[in-house]
Amino acid sequence: MPTLPDLILLHGALGSESQLEKIKDALRENFTLYSYNLSGHGGKLVPPQFSISDFEEEFIQFLDSNSLTAVNVFGYSMGGYIALQAAKNNPGRIARIMTLGTMLKWNPEIAANETKMLNPEIIEAKVPKFAEQLKQAHAPQAWKLIMHRIVDMMIGLGNGDAMTTKDFEQINIPVLVGLGSLDQMVKKEDALEMVEHLPKGEFRLFEGWKHPIEGVDAGVLAKVCKDFFIS
Repeated sequence: MPTLPDLILLHGALGSESQLEKIKDALRENFTLYSYNLSGHGGKLVPPQFSISDFEEEFIQFLDSNSLTAVNVFGYSMGGYIALQAAKNNPGRIARIMTLGTMLKWNPEIAANETKMLNPEIIEAKVPKFAEQLKQAHAPQAWKLIMHRIVDMMIGLGNGDAMTTKDFEQINIPVLVGLGSLDQMVKKEDALEMVEHLPKGEFRLFEGWKHPIEGVDAGVLAKVCKDFFIS
């Protein structure tokens, strides 16, 4: 039996690796799969603050602990951003990246637009089912605290903590930027603008997909991953 290529799946902000199970099931025949919960997610201890740099450091530690080099990464939403920053700062550790629903462009206006939807009290009052899902996903940690940490991180990204276009120009590996046509969090024009700064970047629009990872067609995504990562 030939050795299957390694593929790490990174979940997004307020998510957990359990959200990726359906996708992992569709990928098992073609890849050796890895995933883990980011700090403060899926029940892991919530640190004093969140930052992409800290998540990047965790990612590199995960690679080291699993003896992984030149690995492929599928990153959903924030997971994609973590992978891109890790690739920029750690040449040779990542072979290819596919992102889905990842906000690549940040400024104060975009950060304000993203964070206005992340008010724990309003979510608890108006979307109690979602609040309960977050409570269960992150128990025994407090989901409201996690959300506040995410908001602070996004504000920081909008105010200068994000990667610049020059940073993207240094990511000299194949990157496939995926976006659902019905994604209401990431604008197509913003994604296309940033893809232009990736030396080996390409864009893929998935018709009918919204932002939540639970709604993607796992079979379609698995085929795209196979074509992109195994070529």
